[in-house]
Amino acid sequence: MEEERTYLWPGYLIITTLVLLALFFTMAKLADETAFNQRHLAKDISLLEEVMFISPGAINLNYSIFQNEDRLEIKFGQNCLVEVNLKDTPELSGSKNYCANNNYIDKDYISEGDYDFLIFNKSYNSLVIRGGRTYE
Repeated sequence: MEEERTYLWPGYLIITTLVLLALFFTMAKLADETAFNQRHLAKDISLLEEVMFISPGAINLNYSIFQNEDRLEIKFGQNCLVEVNLKDTPELSGSKNYCANNNYIDKDYISEGDYDFLIFNKSYNSLVIRGGRTYE
């Protein structure tokens, strides 16, 4: 009985090592700075849209987007979809987020592209989002 347990320990160690390696690589992928920036921007912009929808009065806001060496592409879609991708990569590489869809406010979304800042202009009955580039 004692010998059987001795033979099982290497198997237990191999399984434990494989599980820990899988967890490590999953955590490393989740902690990737680019993926984190994409998720953060998608959530932040959709929350900003939602706050502007429910705020009273007119608001003008210039939202700066930190652009590191990887250029990000921001897309605005139907039903309040905000999608952030790396430029020149497949669409599945990005992050998507939705804000509360308000059918009573007309929204004029910008065309897809990479921007250095976004301009949010809210009047009493519409929200217009435009993108801007900083030329150096």
